[in-house]
Amino acid sequence: MLRAEALRLYGVRPRLGVEVTGVDSATGTVTMRDRSKQQSSASASLVIGADGAFSTVRTLLGKTGHIRESVERADMAYRQFDVRPAGGWTARTDALHLWPRGGEMLLAIPNRDGTFTAAALLPATGSASHGSLTESAAIDAHFRRSYPDAFDFIPSLPEQFLGRRKVLMVTVTCEPWSCGRILLIGDAAHAVVPSYGQGANFAFEDCSILAGFIDESPGETVAAAARFARSRAPDARAIADLSLQHLIDLRSTMADPRFVVRSSIESKLASLYPDDYRPLYETVAFTKTPYREAVTRGNRWRPVVDKLCAISDAAPESPLPGDQAMHAAVRELAP
Repeated sequence: MLRAEALRLYGVRPRLGVEVTGVDSATGTVTMRDRSKQQSSASASLVIGADGAFSTVRTLLGKTGHIRESVERADMAYRQFDVRPAGGWTARTDALHLWPRGGEMLLAIPNRDGTFTAAALLPATGSASHGSLTESAAIDAHFRRSYPDAFDFIPSLPEQFLGRRKVLMVTVTCEPWSCGRILLIGDAAHAVVPSYGQGANFAFEDCSILAGFIDESPGETVAAAARFARSRAPDARAIADLSLQHLIDLRSTMADPRFVVRSSIESKLASLYPDDYRPLYETVAFTKTPYREAVTRGNRWRPVVDKLCAISDAAPESPLPGDQAMHAAVRELAP
């Protein structure tokens, strides 16, 4: 669909089956090799490297010393499963289903057609890991024991596990994103672990904001790209940190009853002060608020939420503080 629209609107013609072998940031020249090993090159006023977390363009720039890059692997990886809807929890197609188990977790994401796609996040090595679960019997035993209410909804689970590739989760940072006539965007510049579900959103936002910078500076594409890169880097750092923390929350913290209480307090606080407060997750997931600004807002309101959680801990028979206590905490501590 993207290729068809790019061709229809802008005359873009994709060259498939071509490998990038070199980039020249001074001239904007890209060297390529096709499947028959034929070499070719193309030049442009701006070359955009949008080639993913394991970007060839970024690697080539790093080898020549034009940028500094870091690719950090998370201590977990995931495999996906197909889920068979058959009543029970699969009847709820309006929610993410989550089984946090501390060092690992299972989640099921609803699809538009009423099915689910499940993902098992396991350690890369050690017991009950991708490295150790290599036989059907061991896989069957582990998932029956750890996820008994999910197991029967995943047909041929051991076979699916062994037949699906292990997906690594990485955090990519690089500096700068812009080098001469070459610009990195999307995962090539700032891949994050998928726990917050913001990787694609951040990349699409890159496109929109970059287009705005270019429109504001006709004829100055390279300078516009450099300004864009500088403006986006702080948000990339913010969502990378948020995503790593949320991975911990998903697999561990959410199993703690205190997490549920805190989330309920945040929701009630948002209903009482809709113009002033919104929980961090909702701000990140459902608004266009820049990530760094969302973090700053969350930090400003954290003392209020912390105090209300302390009130709740002191009166467990009434887990949510009343409206009067809510208003008092806001008057005392709100930014």
